[in-house]
Amino acid sequence: MLSTFESENGSLGGAGALSIRAIVPFLDEELLLPPLLAQLLEGGVDRVVAVDGGSRDRSAARARAVAHEVRTCPDGLAAQLNRGAHGSDEDILFFVYADSVLPSRFRTTIETLLADPACVAGAFSLRLSTPPERRERTLYRVIAGGANFRTRLGIGPFGDQGIFVRRSAFEAVGGFRRGPLCEDLDLVRRLRRVGSVRIARSPIETSPRRWERDGVLRTTARHWWTLGRHLLGGTRPRAARCAPDRLRTGGR
Repeated sequence: MLSTFESENGSLGGAGALSIRAIVPFLDEELLLPPLLAQLLEGGVDRVVAVDGGSRDRSAARARAVAHEVRTCPDGLAAQLNRGAHGSDEDILFFVYADSVLPSRFRTTIETLLADPACVAGAFSLRLSTPPERRERTLYRVIAGGANFRTRLGIGPFGDQGIFVRRSAFEAVGGFRRGPLCEDLDLVRRLRRVGSVRIARSPIETSPRRWERDGVLRTTARHWWTLGRHLLGGTRPRAARCAPDRLRTGGR
């Protein structure tokens, strides 16, 4: 079972400074991408690398105006994430999706969790952005609560929770693999073999647009079906590993 972090008031103190590289995969995210990149810089990330999965809008241009570097990789989400991590000399790799809103003190949280040498990676709790309608707000809270409970049982964290990992551990396990159905969960399961993975109480907020677009029941059923297949060893068809569809190239 994953360890749950209980106190986030401290930091590394005199240890100074674990350097952090943020890797942001994106595809056609011209509206959501700039605010996230700005939040990463304002929060003290040392280097922000945005990785374009083949956008047809102004996402790449807007990313170049904010990020330290923009790379291109249209070969799927796992390849995008690995591309963003390639050549890093920062201590920590922070993988965060373009439709995320980070906690205000996210860097302090990352540093505090990784102050424990036994901890090799971590993530934030999940919160879905809530619309003003009361019924939908309650529904999305239930969905996020279920996802957080699942994570604390050891099934997770997933990419939309903002996974951060020591670069040395990431390299030791070989980074993201392109075959598994759930590249993020596959990475976490391998990381747990070399150290602990901890979950912060502070939440990262992500868009519920998948549920809005495809419907709550359909989206939830698809997630559990994919997760079940992954846990049973299912892999993505070879042709789909490089397919530039929205769900697998940073578009969510």
